[in-house]
Amino acid sequence: MPDTLKEFNDAWKHYIVTLRNILARMDGLNRSRDQGVKGSIEKIKGTKIDTRDIADYKQEILQATRICKDAVNFCQNQLQAEVWKVARLEPKKPRPMGTQHKTCLPGTRVAILREIRQWSLDPNADKCIFWLCDVGGSGKSTVALTMCEEWDNTEGVLVGRFFFSKNARQTSETDVFCPVIADDISGQNKMILKQIKTIKEEDPNLPRRGLRHQFSKLIEEPLQLAGTYIVLVIDAMDECKEEMRGELIKLLVEKLSSMPKLKLFITSRPEPDITAILQVQLG
Repeated sequence: MPDTLKEFNDAWKHYIVTLRNILARMDGLNRSRDQGVKGSIEKIKGTKIDTRDIADYKQEILQATRICKDAVNFCQNQLQAEVWKVARLEPKKPRPMGTQHKTCLPGTRVAILREIRQWSLDPNADKCIFWLCDVGGSGKSTVALTMCEEWDNTEGVLVGRFFFSKNARQTSETDVFCPVIADDISGQNKMILKQIKTIKEEDPNLPRRGLRHQFSKLIEEPLQLAGTYIVLVIDAMDECKEEMRGELIKLLVEKLSSMPKLKLFITSRPEPDITAILQVQLG
């Protein structure tokens, strides 16, 4: 990179020097013309600037500009290459919609995917919560994203998703949980979209209100309009801050009784606080 920056710096200096030289020569030409025609209107009319000089100036400017542009482009390409090198070393940027993850490869995780699929489509399922609990790195997020994409294309199912990650504040707290879920679901149902839009317009401060109020307005009320089952996918619950995830899990469990068409698909590591709440619900 030092050599690249030096090349750019040299090209830029050459460009500035070229422009200054041309301006100095043009200024000298103008002074000579003014002195030669001073006091004579007829001489002023008859004075001509050599067009060859103008052409030479133009050519010099174009050449200096080209050299400078080439240096800029080269420097940009080198910088971009360095950025990509660094990016490949950094962890993938967490996103609430889980797009940083990959889906299961064909023919893999067949049994667990079948079990989740049957649970989600069974209106008489004993439990409204499916908790996929396992150690880190076992592929829980991959399974979650695979099912999200499948539910996106399943008639009669609305899916709202939030993928927690401790690598960013936005995905390690619950501040944007309800808005993300609401936007996800409203994109699949025009009636819900209209309802949520109205709710947001009536209360511009809604994003700054508490989790319970946001859930009631952005999720619970609009989903009363849904004529289908709703699956909320909450991935990596353990990567949400402990005090916030406790409030969220308790709220979700509480709302199951008032939202009969709601199902929860949750993935997490076996953290004690999460286990204590969900094991009671799952028996």
